[in-house]
Amino acid sequence: MKLTEESMSVLEAGIPKLAQGAFQRAHYQALTTSGKVCALSTARW
Repeated sequence: MKLTEESMSVLEAGIPKLAQGAFQRAHYQALTTSGKVCALSTARW
């Protein structure tokens, strides 16, 4: 597959969704193996 600017932009747009899925899987895996998850919130309101 030849990467063009357009195809790269489409692929990059999907990164947040992939990262969210990976984070959720890691979160659930931690809960099921140790029963503990440390969460950090950096939201600024």
